[in-house]
Amino acid sequence: MTGTSLYALLGAAILLAGVAGGVVAAWLLRPGKTIRAESVDIVDRGGRVRARIASDENGRAGLFLFGASGEIRGELAILEGAVPRLGLFDGDGSVRATLVGDAAPGLLLLHRDGKRRVHLGLEVDGAPSLGFFAPDGRSRAEMMLGSGGKPSLLFRDEHGTLRAALGVLADGTPLVATCDEKGKPVWIAPHPDGMGTKR
Repeated sequence: MTGTSLYALLGAAILLAGVAGGVVAAWLLRPGKTIRAESVDIVDRGGRVRARIASDENGRAGLFLFGASGEIRGELAILEGAVPRLGLFDGDGSVRATLVGDAAPGLLLLHRDGKRRVHLGLEVDGAPSLGFFAPDGRSRAEMMLGSGGKPSLLFRDEHGTLRAALGVLADGTPLVATCDEKGKPVWIAPHPDGMGTKR
């Protein structure tokens, strides 16, 4: 067999393997070739439920993963409104991280008391933001890209009032501002004379 014939034969074999793989995948995904149930439990050798696939009458469905003691450790679910969510839990069953996919997707990191501490998300228009929260759940710092990609960094006090801001304006000019206890600007830089100005 010549080298050319060998390469032709190998090429044909690879092509047939790819076609066969596609046929098998299509066959496995055909409707009616699956087990139909409202709930399916996956158990270990000791009979403990380690995973469950379930749905309810409200259109919610999910895959739930359990630890050795029966505590929930992971969740991949479709919530009401067809919103997908991935949840990760600690050993006590408290949710510690969630990823929600929707028009405004977001990743939340939570303390064991269930209060969010970090939020990374996208607005509906695609603008990203990153927020940090105090133990009481109040926002204390935010980083974001506004319309047109203008970046800003905001700092808030224990009441959630804006006290300082750092950003870049549409024309590329940097801006620094401080605010009083009511959130009203009291100092802004730069100023036309090159100095900060008190408002």
